[in-house]
Amino acid sequence: MFENATLDLPCPGCGKKHPRTVAWLKAHTEIACDCGAKIELDSANLHRGMAEAERKLKAFTKKITIKL
Repeated sequence: MFENATLDLPCPGCGKKHPRTVAWLKAHTEIACDCGAKIELDSANLHRGMAEAERKLKAFTKKITIKL
């Protein structure tokens, strides 16, 4: 559901933002910055967070009513 959403990940060394899609983040474990720093990604935490977000969104959409 969120595969195409983009997140800006800041470099811990220089602060440069690295935009990446959720799909990209799920498939990789790190981002190399031009300054030489590496951003290590916690993919297990990402997967847990995305699953929780999807569960909450599904629960929310069940509460929406459409009035005609």
